[in-house]
Amino acid sequence: MAQDLMRFSVAMPEELLMRFDQLVARRGLAKNRSEVVRDLVRDALVEDECATPGVEVVGTLTIAFDHHASDLQEKLHSIQHSYFDCIISSMLTRSTTAPGSRRRTCAGSRTRADAPRAPSRRAS
Repeated sequence: MAQDLMRFSVAMPEELLMRFDQLVARRGLAKNRSEVVRDLVRDALVEDECATPGVEVVGTLTIAFDHHASDLQEKLHSIQHSYFDCIISSMLTRSTTAPGSRRRTCAGSRTRADAPRAPSRRAS
């Protein structure tokens, strides 16, 4: 669905414009001032809508951590139990592809890599 673009002018101090142009440059080759302004306006509108009382907001929280080095996993479970009416699901995956590593979900379901293998039958 194509939308007509409307033009408008923005006046700002030179130093602010220079900093904005640095932001545009950091956003990549495909970005120009207009695209970055549109991105910032969209972000501000979403933030404003989420701050409106009574509006239902959905989000995700992604945490990368070494589960051998801390008790963070236990703390996360405790938080999840305290807010069971707000948290719909959780998932734990391993991000390494080292030999012997397997992906698992914290719900305890098994992937094919985790499933026990049936004994092979030999033809008699």
